Amino acid sequence: MKKYQMYWNKHKNSWVKTYSGKQYWVSPSQLSHYFKVPVPRTKEGSFRLANLWWEQKKKRLDSVPLRVCPPTPGHGLLEAVLSGDWDRIRKTLEKFLPTTTTTTKKNKK
Repeated sequence: MKKYQMYWNKHKNSWVKTYSGKQYWVSPSQLSHYFKVPVPRTKEGSFRLANLWWEQKKKRLDSVPLRVCPPTPGHGLLEAVLSGDWDRIRKTLEKFLPTTTTTTKKNKK
């Protein structure tokens, strides 16, 4: 029995797989280039290599650790707002807002 791990798009003559919200496409010609063997440009002739390509691709995707982004400058403000602590919110906002100083000029007569 044939088992397809990817979906064959007959309009594009390519294999497609949706994984973690992204689509991954591979055509028989790409499979031929990747595996360095001639691959028929048909569903029946390319599904085994498409399955193998997907297994390798999925293994690489699953082995990549998630990137943890450093907090943005606004992250502290978000935490302050979520805490509901108005003093903390004010102090955090003071870091972002420019301080204005007013100077008075003495009139010389």
